[in-house]
Amino acid sequence: MMKKVLLSSVILVLILTLLIGCGGNAPAPTTPAATTTAATSAPPATTSAPPAKVYTLQYTTSETPAITTQAESATLMMDKIEKLTNGRVKFQKNYGGSLASAVQEVEAIRSGIADLGRPIYFTENALFNIMALGTLPMSMKDAWSVHQSVSMITKKYAQAELKGLHLFATTGTDPYVVMLKSKKPMTVAEFAGIKIRNPGGYGGQALEKLGMVPVSLVLADVYDAISKGTIEAAYAGRNTSVDYKFYEVCKEMLGLDIGIYTTIMLIMNDNTWNSLPPDIQGVFTDVMTEWAKLNYTVQASRGAPAEKTLKDKGVDVYYLPATEMAKVNSIVLPVWDKAVQDLNDKKLDGKAIMTDFVNDLKARGENPPWKP
Repeated sequence: MMKKVLLSSVILVLILTLLIGCGGNAPAPTTPAATTTAATSAPPATTSAPPAKVYTLQYTTSETPAITTQAESATLMMDKIEKLTNGRVKFQKNYGGSLASAVQEVEAIRSGIADLGRPIYFTENALFNIMALGTLPMSMKDAWSVHQSVSMITKKYAQAELKGLHLFATTGTDPYVVMLKSKKPMTVAEFAGIKIRNPGGYGGQALEKLGMVPVSLVLADVYDAISKGTIEAAYAGRNTSVDYKFYEVCKEMLGLDIGIYTTIMLIMNDNTWNSLPPDIQGVFTDVMTEWAKLNYTVQASRGAPAEKTLKDKGVDVYYLPATEMAKVNSIVLPVWDKAVQDLNDKKLDGKAIMTDFVNDLKARGENPPWKP
C-alpha cells in the first residue's frame, strides 16, 4: 500500500512538471526599439520687437536760436532729453515766434498747438500775481533762491490757473540794470519822467515809485523803441543787454540791481504729459528741473563778462552812491504791500501766500524786507 502511494506522488510531480514546461507563459521576444533619427530643422524664427514709439514734440519760443537762454540752455536740454530717451523723444524747435508770439505762447501750449515751451508770462491774472512776487524789489544774496521760492508758491497756490498745463518749474533772470540812451541820473530825483521799458511784474511798479514812466514792451521790440526815441531806457539783465545789442543804442548802464524777472515757466501741455510713458516722464522731470537752473546760471555766470562787453562797446557803467541807494530801497518798500493786496483782489489769501513766500526765502538764507 505504501509503495502505491509513493508511486502515485511521483507520477503527480512528473505530470505537473510537464504542464509547467509546456503550458507556461514564456517571455515575449524582445523587439529592438526603432531608431529615430532627428530631422535637421531650421533654427526657430526670431520675432523682433516692434520699434519703440517716437514722440515728436513741438517746442515754441519767441526767441531766436542765438539768444543765450536758447543756445546755452534750451537747446542743450532738449538734446539731452533726446539722448536720455534713446531717440524716443524728438523736438521740432519753433523759434522766433513762428508757432506762437510771445504773448500767445502759454495759451498755444494749453490748447495743444505746441507741446511745450519756456514762455515769459504776461497775462494779468492770479497766476501772474503769484509768479511776480519774485520781481518785488529787494537786495538779494542769491537770485536763484528767489526763483526756487517762486516755483514753490506757484505749484502750491496756482493749480486752478495752471489747468491744462504741466508745470515743471519757474525760472528767470539775474538782477536787472538800467540801460539808458543818453541820460545819466545820479540821484533818485533825476529818475523823474524817464520812459523805460517795463519788464512786467512788480519791477515796473518799483520803477514807477522811483519816478520813471514804465512802458510795456517785449524784449524783441526794445532796441527799435530806444533807437526811435519811443523810450529812453531799458530795465534788463546785463547779459540780455548784450544779447539784444542795447549797447548800440544806449550810452549808460546803471547797476541798480534791486530786481529780477521770475515769470518764466517751463511747461508742457497736460495731455502731452499724460501721453508719455512713466520712464520718459521721469526724464523730463529731471532734465526740466536742471533746465530751470541752467536758464538762470547761464545768465548769472555771464553777468560780469557782459558788463565788461558793455564797457568795451563804449557804454559808461556806473552805480548810485550809497546814500541814494538807501533812498531807493526805502521808496520801493510799499510795493510789497501792494502785492499782498493784488493777491487779495484775485480772491486769494494774499497775506498767507506772502508769508509762505517770505518764510521760504528766509529758509534759503535771504532777508526780504516784508514782515508777516
